[in-house]
Amino acid sequence: MKINKKKLVCGMIDAGINNKKLAEESGISITRISNIKQGANTTFEMAKKISKVLNIPVQELIDFDSEE
Repeated sequence: MKINKKKLVCGMIDAGINNKKLAEESGISITRISNIKQGANTTFEMAKKISKVLNIPVQELIDFDSEE
């Protein structure tokens, strides 16, 4: 599954956090956060962690259009 890059970036801007802060608060490595922002696949568990930090419903972050 993929996270919608635009919604992720907008959520980060709204929350006032950068990659490093998102990594620290979600427990996901900064490298993995960068990869996700570039369109890499991720797991539902990672998407949940990111959505929790950004205070966005996980369903809004998931990019269903990229699903096969």
